[in-house]
Amino acid sequence: MADVISHASSPSPRSPFRDWVERAADGDDEALAKLLEYCEPKFHIIARVALGPLLRSQVDTLDLVQSMKRMLIPGLRAGLYDLDSPEQLVALAATVIRRKVALYWRRQRRQPVVRLGEDTLEQTRWSAPEAPAEQWENEELLSQLLDKLTPEERDLFRMQLEGLPIVEIARKLGCKPGPLRARLSRLRKKLRSLAGFSWG
Repeated sequence: MADVISHASSPSPRSPFRDWVERAADGDDEALAKLLEYCEPKFHIIARVALGPLLRSQVDTLDLVQSMKRMLIPGLRAGLYDLDSPEQLVALAATVIRRKVALYWRRQRRQPVVRLGEDTLEQTRWSAPEAPAEQWENEELLSQLLDKLTPEERDLFRMQLEGLPIVEIARKLGCKPGPLRARLSRLRKKLRSLAGFSWG
């Protein structure tokens, strides 16, 4: 697994990875798509290796990758992941994939063997307790984080999670995009601190 992650290369200077991360957090769906597409080949390799030959006959690799991405997208849209390189996104994806596979194995001990699709894989996030440092992007922990914000911060955070662009959020709040970006930057730092999530 480490070899797969270590071979991720950097994007070209015209499309720096960090710029994609920041643009995705500003509501740019094209940048979000570029982030995921750039690392897509690594995602599939990791999923295939994590499943192994036995589970590959029961769980579709593509379904596992799609399930993982659906877990990461809200955090990417909200700017909650402090990512500086493709390796960090790939490592985060690998953590989610390995955990989903582990949860599937636990379920297999208690039920007959069946082939799982993406809908069933999505349900595995609720089948066992999850470590906040690994699964802090899920809905339960996001709800806990929201409880620690002011009403104004909660409204701002929810609009980010909905994928609204900065200009649209600024229009709704009656402010200018520039100062709003600074507010969002401070809010993301606060949320990362509350979640205890860091690439340090």
